[in-house]
Amino acid sequence: MRKASELVEEVKFQKKGSSYSLIHLPRELKVIGTGRSAWAFKVKNENKVIKLFFPSFDHLAQKEGEVYEKLSHSVTFPEIYEVGPNYIVMEYIKGKTFYQCLTTGVRIPTKAIEEVEKGLAFARSKGLNPSDIHLHNLILTQEKEVRIIDVVRYTQKKTCYQWRDLARAYRYFYQKSYFPKKFPKWFLEAIAYLYKYCKRLSQYRNNKELK
Repeated sequence: MRKASELVEEVKFQKKGSSYSLIHLPRELKVIGTGRSAWAFKVKNENKVIKLFFPSFDHLAQKEGEVYEKLSHSVTFPEIYEVGPNYIVMEYIKGKTFYQCLTTGVRIPTKAIEEVEKGLAFARSKGLNPSDIHLHNLILTQEKEVRIIDVVRYTQKKTCYQWRDLARAYRYFYQKSYFPKKFPKWFLEAIAYLYKYCKRLSQYRNNKELK
């Protein structure tokens, strides 16, 4: 494998409005994830991932690297190999995100929920505030273990209730024998949209009452 800094240098993005599109990628890399602030690339023939941040978010690389360093003694989070000025090199986790489990019908065991909660409790014990926990950053490995990725927002101060609400949905609905275990993507996206809308509406009402 060439140095991560060399590979990153060859990745080219083009900004279109508020989003970015990929216009060049070295042959050693494969896109495996896209987000609001970064894209993730699997290094071919290596058990490594390079998370490359967009120019306007490159400061987050150091920030997320520091969070991962605090979490380095927990097996629930991936191992970090290198932190650059705008990228992170980390362990590649083979498995399916909880989102992919729901769209393909792979059952998410109760043990997986318990492992997520143990991982988040460990993060809190390190003075962090786990935030922005959603179906795309929780991975169920082939060994049915859990890994949590995308931890850059663990330093924010405000309370995030996303995981609490996901865990409640699992216990109140998903684990029931009669409840479906497979859903179309449009359905999950609709639920996510309604969830965010209701949260914004609730926040708006609370702010209005305080005035």
